[in-house]
Amino acid sequence: TVASGTDIASFPVKTVGELIDTTAAGDSFNAAYLAARLCGYDTASAVQAGQSLAARVIQCPGAIIPRNATPSLFQLKTKS
Repeated sequence: TVASGTDIASFPVKTVGELIDTTAAGDSFNAAYLAARLCGYDTASAVQAGQSLAARVIQCPGAIIPRNATPSLFQLKTKS
């Protein structure tokens, strides 16, 4: 759920494959969300970017995923 002023929007969360470690899920979501907003993405697209990165991170052990598993912002599935 995202609140901005008087606007409140909820976004569904998709299930992922194998859940391995949720250590950095929130930090990863925040990083992708903020990066997307700074690049001009709308709220819905930024949330989707955050969800996509967090989904990848929780499928790897530890708080830092391998560099080759880390997508760029533009590789994350986002709405136009």
